[in-house]
Amino acid sequence: DSKDQSDVRVRAAAANLLPNMVKAGAIPPSQLDGAARRLRETAERESDWAALARCYAALAQMAASASSAKLETEAMNIRLELVKALRAGTSRSLSPEGRGAVSAVYRGLVDMRDQVLTMNQTQRGQVASVLLPVLDQVDGLPESGGDERLQKEIAGAKGVSRTLRSLLPKSGR
Repeated sequence: DSKDQSDVRVRAAAANLLPNMVKAGAIPPSQLDGAARRLRETAERESDWAALARCYAALAQMAASASSAKLETEAMNIRLELVKALRAGTSRSLSPEGRGAVSAVYRGLVDMRDQVLTMNQTQRGQVASVLLPVLDQVDGLPESGGDERLQKEIAGAKGVSRTLRSLLPKSGR
C-alpha cells in the first residue's frame, strides 16, 4: 500500500508474491477471497500506474492458479475482485490527475481478457454483469489532449474493451 510503503518497487514485488503463494498452495482456499479482496483494496489506493498494473496482473495470476487447482468458486471470486479493481482504476482514469492510470487499466483489461478466454459460457455470463459497466467507462475515456503515448494507451484499452464485449454472452448485455 502506497501509504505504508513509499518505494514502488517494494509494492510491486509484494504484489508478485501472492500469485506464487497461491500456486504453491501456501494460501489455503478458505483465505483466497480475503487475500484477493485485500489486493483489490490496495489497487484502489495505488498511486503508481506500474504498481497498479502489477496488482491487476497478480489478481489474474491468482485466479489462474485457483482455476488450475480446480477451485472454480475461488477463481471466480478473484476475477470479480479484478473487475472491481479495474472499475476503480478506470474511474480514476477519467479525471485529469488520474490519467496515468490508463496505462495500468489497459494492461489490466488484457489480463481480464486472458481470464475470460479460459472461462466457460456460464462463467462469462457471471462476469458480464459487472464487467460491462467497466467497459462502458473505458469506451468513454476522453482523448488525451495531445499526449501521444497516452492516446495509444487509451486506444489500446478501447480495443481490448471491444474484444471483451465480443467474448461475453449477448444475454449479459
